[in-house]
Amino acid sequence: MVSDELMDRIAKHKISGKEILDYANSIIIVNLRFTSINKLAIELKKMKQTVNKEQKIREKNSPAMFKKKTKDNSPKFFHKLEEMIEKYIKENREIEKLKLQEKNNEKSTNSSVLPKNPFLEQLNTEKYGNVLRPWYNGKYKCSSLKKFIYKYTDIADNLTPDLIRDYLISARTGKPYKDDSIYNAIDLYRPYKK
Repeated sequence: MVSDELMDRIAKHKISGKEILDYANSIIIVNLRFTSINKLAIELKKMKQTVNKEQKIREKNSPAMFKKKTKDNSPKFFHKLEEMIEKYIKENREIEKLKLQEKNNEKSTNSSVLPKNPFLEQLNTEKYGNVLRPWYNGKYKCSSLKKFIYKYTDIADNLTPDLIRDYLISARTGKPYKDDSIYNAIDLYRPYKK
């Protein structure tokens, strides 16, 4: 769910986008009406290039004594529109970042935090080669399931598929391990104690 503050910001952003489009449609006379900021930005860039090309042609064809180099001869409203569009795009990026941040915060608060497991915490130390790295909600990223099983069975004897399924995420894929790979790894790598 999006916060009220972000909703207000999004609403203001939409209004500013509409104002930019209204301003552009009122001053730029072309055969199309601008319906999106992206189309407007593209068209504005094309128009500015055309104006600059025409200016260069005029400079080239005018007598030497009248030649005057100008950096940009485009109309002032082009500059104003460019500034408005740049501000709009920057705000859009900020809003997207905030949406993502809120979404991630919501995920972390909605999911339950697992109880601490002292054996898993030990495997996060240099003594055990940092087989695990802490992750969100009490989970751990595992660099190698084989190494994890060897190291875990050295310090504890309660290794179960549920423990791996609940606590571990593959560092390579960023996803929990599948049941088949958990059972296969346990069968292959758990040392048989007598």
